Amino acid sequence: MQRVNDIKEGPNDSMQLWAIPTAGKPRSLGVVAPQIKTAQIPATSKMLADITQLAISVENKGGVETGKEPRLPYLFKGALIQKAM
Repeated sequence: MQRVNDIKEGPNDSMQLWAIPTAGKPRSLGVVAPQIKTAQIPATSKMLADITQLAISVENKGGVETGKEPRLPYLFKGALIQKAM
């Protein structure tokens, strides 16, 4: 994942990455550290098997609790493109 703009979260906020499946609830892939421009998120092909989109929401510092959904609308959302490496 790579930041492509200069939008920064506030001091009491975190940007959280979400995997959005074709059916069911979004799953958190983690919180994006503000000082990192490019990050590798550990995700297995099994974790992404039914995922069609990724999204980022701004959440309270540290992100939402495990198993919970985003509390705010998505700031960014886009298709997940899977390619062989």
